[in-house]
Amino acid sequence: MVAVVLSGLATGAQAGFTIRYERGLELTRSREGQLHPVSVTCDPVSGEICVTESMHASLHVFNAAGIETFRTGGFSGLTLPNDGAVDAEGRLVAAMMVDGAIGTIVRLNIYGEPDGFRPEPAAAEWNPDHLLICRDGHYLTLDSAAALLAKHDAATGALLWARTLGDEETRDKAFGRPVQMADGTFRIPGGELHRVLVVAEDGTLTESFGRFGTAAGRMVFPVAVAAGPQGSLLVLDRMRHKVMVFDATNRFITEYGSIGDAPGRFYHPVSLATDGAGHFYVAQGFRGRVQVFSVQADGADE
Repeated sequence: MVAVVLSGLATGAQAGFTIRYERGLELTRSREGQLHPVSVTCDPVSGEICVTESMHASLHVFNAAGIETFRTGGFSGLTLPNDGAVDAEGRLVAAMMVDGAIGTIVRLNIYGEPDGFRPEPAAAEWNPDHLLICRDGHYLTLDSAAALLAKHDAATGALLWARTLGDEETRDKAFGRPVQMADGTFRIPGGELHRVLVVAEDGTLTESFGRFGTAAGRMVFPVAVAAGPQGSLLVLDRMRHKVMVFDATNRFITEYGSIGDAPGRFYHPVSLATDGAGHFYVAQGFRGRVQVFSVQADGADE
């Protein structure tokens, strides 16, 4: 195993974090060649990892040990998947486009075939880019173009609520995939807004944080967020090629990473997920890889 330690200095009296490169996930390659992972998600309970691979319209599932256990095939009915996850019942769920214009949620049974799930549209023109399995088991989607956040009942597909994030300023700003924190609130990376939105459990936008720039702790194009150790938040910036760490009060702690192709480096990364067991995963579409890191607060038990 190649080990690359990416250490950063803490600010003020904040505790530091240590990030260590562990390995890369071995995705099944088809005869068509290049892989293009656009999303990585992780079930914190089972440890199962789901990688959405857009080049071949497939979902790849890995167990907690990083071994690929399942890959969707031609019977899955996936056309243009944007995001996928494993839900509370162990089913694969994906947000995808149909005919390049209409969005929906598709759910697969244990054989990798659509199970007939029919979500109620969240709007007349609904194109969800991101999908999150909420802590209560229901499905949350985000339509970036409309800045529309919607929650659907996992059993019936009924629309539980839909909220527009902010005003015209927040429309079509390349939002990334939301994460739900332990207190039930959501964090949403706003790419072209150069900040992270804080959203209440009912979908109400309450605040945001982050400042534009290339200095430590600043954001240029945040594309993904994930819950880290001790209530921290990991923020992946695609243009700065870095993972930033913020504490539970949204204060910047430290950051890690640099541009490059070597293990532990990033090249326009697109997605980030944590497993709740001290690891996080970074997907890079341009390089066709998913890297695995360990993350630990300094002074914490191994």
